Amino acid sequence: MSIYKALFFISILGMTFGAMAQTGWVGGKVFHDSNENCNFDPAEEGLPYRMVKISLPNGNNPQYSMTDSLGNYSFRIPIRMLHMITLLKDTNDYRHYYTQNKCLQNATFYVASDTAPKFFYHIPQTIFPNRTDLKVTTSAPYGWNALNSSIDRYTIHLKNLGSETVDSFSVKFEIPSGTQHYRSVPSPSRTVGNTLYWDIYQSIQIREDRQIFVDVRIPSSIPPGSVVQFEAETQNISDIFPSDNKSNIVQSVTNNISPTFKSVNPTFISPSTSRINYFIRFQNKTGFTVSNVSVIDTLDTNLPLTDIRIGSSSHPFQFSVSGNVLRWDFSNIVLPDSSNDPTLSQGYLYFSAGVRQGLRYGDSIENTAYVQFNGGIPNATNSVVVKMVANSVIPTIADRSNFVLTNVGSSYSLENRSYEIRQFEVYDLSGRIIQSFQIFPGNHFNFQLPSSNSLYLLRSLDGTFIQKLKTNP
Repeated sequence: MSIYKALFFISILGMTFGAMAQTGWVGGKVFHDSNENCNFDPAEEGLPYRMVKISLPNGNNPQYSMTDSLGNYSFRIPIRMLHMITLLKDTNDYRHYYTQNKCLQNATFYVASDTAPKFFYHIPQTIFPNRTDLKVTTSAPYGWNALNSSIDRYTIHLKNLGSETVDSFSVKFEIPSGTQHYRSVPSPSRTVGNTLYWDIYQSIQIREDRQIFVDVRIPSSIPPGSVVQFEAETQNISDIFPSDNKSNIVQSVTNNISPTFKSVNPTFISPSTSRINYFIRFQNKTGFTVSNVSVIDTLDTNLPLTDIRIGSSSHPFQFSVSGNVLRWDFSNIVLPDSSNDPTLSQGYLYFSAGVRQGLRYGDSIENTAYVQFNGGIPNATNSVVVKMVANSVIPTIADRSNFVLTNVGSSYSLENRSYEIRQFEVYDLSGRIIQSFQIFPGNHFNFQLPSSNSLYLLRSLDGTFIQKLKTNP
């Protein structure tokens, strides 16, 4: 991740906490310098979820702070030491923002007080003019899972990242065959088969995040284990970054979702994987209405704090970072109990993390989140695991309608229910092929895994089927 070359020097003096290390407070706001005078003015907007770094001038002893929803950041650092503040460049939601050369400066500040000295330093940002940039993302109530025999709400997010309003354009949303469109807010302009269209004429303002809600019935005729895919796309727009004008979400159908639930995508990464996406879902089953919800997630050391991106959520929140612990606080969320309203009792959030370089084949990234309702006992989600494998074994969509896999211990049997001859290979985590075979239509193939206790992957050569295999499962 590249950084702005702006460096700001700070020295904090004169604070004592008895036997505790002497520290001082430094903080401020990252803001949109709309009048380009390099100073924060009361009417100017703070920029949320920007990463700020403070360290010694040689880069040692770094700390990181992500700005909150109002653009504020803060640190506690040792006194009597020169420190350097750096704003990390954001190539995602703030890719059009930059620091003007005239605002770059080095400055030394001294704060001395016996009672909680605070030093404020505000970091100005300017946006490049005349840029049309609309980003499309799709979210779902259960992340990369769809709940069988239910009506799931899918949200299309239209976020204006550019420097000018976005006027008329169209949105296309395709739902998978076998599912049923139940309702949408707003209603679609037209429907063609399984595809919904909205013609948008009301301008989307700079940094506005507009949403379209689509309720889709996942019928019982789609069995657990099936894969469904939803895709949203903007049309009739001239965009400087057309690569994010389309968004899809691929889900595995399940018949059971825990009240506190976490999922991850992908579950296998290779040396070329740059990001991992996380989803956390919570539901109020306390028996009473909940006013405040907190979600706490401790990052694995293989996920650099400097490359965290905050995604969409069901409700507004305040975000904070302490060490490698991420925290979302949903204040005044007012979730009814699930027995009174199964839909409005739920909430969710998405975020993604960059992957630290240097992971080896077989390395795992595992973590668990915790959800607090009204400050009560934290409820743990399930643990999610991401495994490092070779490029050749990264899974694609699993076709479970044409293939049936069964096993007894390490002995497996694969049935081909398709009408074609299919070829398969079994890999270990380094990408080495353990065995390969083909199956004629309507036939079975029996195979045995090595006796060592390890993880393997079975994949069809056309990439339509992928399955984890383990000896003595």
